[in-house]
Amino acid sequence: MNRKIQPEIQTLKDFRILPPVRTTLPNGIPLTVINAGEQDVVRMDILFGGGRWQQSQKLQALFTNRMLREGTKKYTAATIAGKLDYYGSWLELSNSSDYAYITVYSLNKYVAETLEVVESMIKEPLFPEKELHTILDTNIQQYLVNTSKVDFLAHRSLLQSLYGEQHPCGKIVVEEDYHAITPEVLRNFYERYYHSGNCSIFLSGKVTEDIIRRVKDTFGSPFGQYQLQTSKLNFPYIAVPEKRIFTEREDAMQSAVKMGYTTITREHPDYLKLRVLMTVFGGYFGSRLMSN
Repeated sequence: MNRKIQPEIQTLKDFRILPPVRTTLPNGIPLTVINAGEQDVVRMDILFGGGRWQQSQKLQALFTNRMLREGTKKYTAATIAGKLDYYGSWLELSNSSDYAYITVYSLNKYVAETLEVVESMIKEPLFPEKELHTILDTNIQQYLVNTSKVDFLAHRSLLQSLYGEQHPCGKIVVEEDYHAITPEVLRNFYERYYHSGNCSIFLSGKVTEDIIRRVKDTFGSPFGQYQLQTSKLNFPYIAVPEKRIFTEREDAMQSAVKMGYTTITREHPDYLKLRVLMTVFGGYFGSRLMSN
């Protein structure tokens, strides 16, 4: 192999995307299944329409999602972690502008045990005050570290300049916002958005009929304040007229450069096409740009 010679560009001869199978649970929750796995592993993504866009104060959506694993009516935080570890399951809690995500990887033979823990997390979290203070203290320390990094400061300036201070994507978090988070604040957000009327479920991997049945048995009945109607909020973004924004930090040993541009909105007919192109060809930058 001569690495000085560029490899020939070839067209894909067999390019197939397995179409998803979409059904609905008895309580109306959309269920999407992509059965494309060879190993006895399944991934389950549970989405609730409760992200930064819906929160009434900063950090409310983030910590509501993160606190789901910190204790329920049935399990303590230690028990949840121990059970998931024992059954070889992996849990990730995250959120975006629009959604809160509960992502679980599980071995097929332990799906029932894993679902039991996840069900308790989703349907009966306690938001214990002691655990919340511990998580807040940890995040405050991480925030203070981040604010000393020029890359972090440049990214915040870019978002605020593109969207404005009143837009959910342009609101800048400060240390006082962490201290304003209480169990009651999180519980109010949870009751408003974490219910079967505001939920979607995605299954992928080696999805068997038994797994689908267990998911239906676990989440197929109405739960939470499902009668509440959630509406899509609209926030106009106001970009600053300046094209070059400088954010100074004293004693900084390096500089950071961020570039951004607002494009078409989600309502545009070509939005999905552009998102795919930006993600494929732009990598991380493209996906981050289009996520807002």
